[in-house]
Amino acid sequence: MSTYDKLIGYYLLYQTRGLKCDGCNLGRDYYSIGHRCFRSGLFFHNECAESSVEIHNLYHPQHSLHIKVLKQNEDVHGECKLCRGNLAKIYYQCSTCDFSIDLICARKKVVATIEVPKTHDHPLSLIPKMITFTCHLCGLLDDRFPYACNLCDITFHKDCAESTPEINYSCHPQHLLKRLTHVPSYTDGKCCLCGSKLHNLFYHCSICNFSVDVNCEKNPPSFTLFHPKAHEHKLTLMPQRSFVCSACGMDDDPNPYVCPQCNFMIHRSCIDIPRVIKIYRHDHHICYNNFLDAGDWKCGICHKKINWTCGAYSCSECPDLAMHLRCATRFGIWDGIELEGISKNTLKVKSYEEIEEGVIRHFSHEHTLKFKEEIDGKGEWIRCTACTYPIFSSPLYSCMECDDFILHKKCVDLPKKKIDSFYKMSISLITNYQGSTGNICSACQNIYQATQQAADFVMLVEKKQQWF
Repeated sequence: MSTYDKLIGYYLLYQTRGLKCDGCNLGRDYYSIGHRCFRSGLFFHNECAESSVEIHNLYHPQHSLHIKVLKQNEDVHGECKLCRGNLAKIYYQCSTCDFSIDLICARKKVVATIEVPKTHDHPLSLIPKMITFTCHLCGLLDDRFPYACNLCDITFHKDCAESTPEINYSCHPQHLLKRLTHVPSYTDGKCCLCGSKLHNLFYHCSICNFSVDVNCEKNPPSFTLFHPKAHEHKLTLMPQRSFVCSACGMDDDPNPYVCPQCNFMIHRSCIDIPRVIKIYRHDHHICYNNFLDAGDWKCGICHKKINWTCGAYSCSECPDLAMHLRCATRFGIWDGIELEGISKNTLKVKSYEEIEEGVIRHFSHEHTLKFKEEIDGKGEWIRCTACTYPIFSSPLYSCMECDDFILHKKCVDLPKKKIDSFYKMSISLITNYQGSTGNICSACQNIYQATQQAADFVMLVEKKQQWF
């Protein structure tokens, strides 16, 4: 059974885009293609959902490692034996030994022998055991997977063995960075780029009080970049700056990309923001604007103040509506699909044909329907044929030949086909649904009657009307 087959045995998945993956715990800063569970909201990258069922890893050569997929209500226990990080919903384990590693560590290339180490004169070989040792470079006592010199009887951490005393670093070109194995008391003890805690090995500039951990040293962000959607000029990384992001209006990351001539500063995560999106709380497309008209704006989602000099989303059809960038693009509000260049007309198909003013032909009935402001007769009420809810004084359509076919106007206005703006799939309005789901809505788990909107699952009409 493949990893994906294991997942769909526990989760009701649909394909979409998402941020943080619950299979590998990565992906907080960018959207990627994957699968999300309808019920739990858990998201899995495509790559994680398609992981190999069995692997062989040099850190545990005695046995194969097999994929482990946890249920949505099953707690995750234990840590990765390599990076000591918390395990996610998908990981590899040895069924014989107490040995587990996460998907990220499983994908990393394992070096059995460092032929030319930068901190020693002889080759260093991996000892694939969890044994206690003291690193010859940083002096830290550790308990797993050292690299050892067979001639000198000394051991190193892998990162320590591959490190050099000084580096030229692209994100801090003005000075050399020196290798340190102890955190100076005058620093805050964190990497200046990613904010992670500094450990036994890192690089530091004492002139600027600038530090980077090993991961950022090996994978530095671009020092300069050009992204026309974000800004018309080239942007330069300027770490350790207090600033308010011109795109989102927040000041929570001290590492902006800057255009000095425009006094423009932006977060790395805001550079590739979507320009046109659809959120489930609003009927229309909303578009990103670099600034709003001067005024006292409040976010339509969190209801907090919007800095109108910074970027925000607004609706061309609802001039008083605006939303914070982060509010509009978070999970549960937006599904991660960029709609720039997609016609609005492709998203909905009407469920009726207008014969003349006030007279329509609805797809669910053979006769024409006539519009009425309210029910004929006083003290009477009847039920809508579509949603089965009572019709009191609300506008309605009634059949011009039958006495018992009446629809709420809001039920008539439901499109026959639409793109669901939360699950991002095509759903169709159907009548007299004959399925084996026991009349339970797959989205909200409520019991339904009468007309439904359906794709590979069934959605309650009244629930859909509340969402949109």
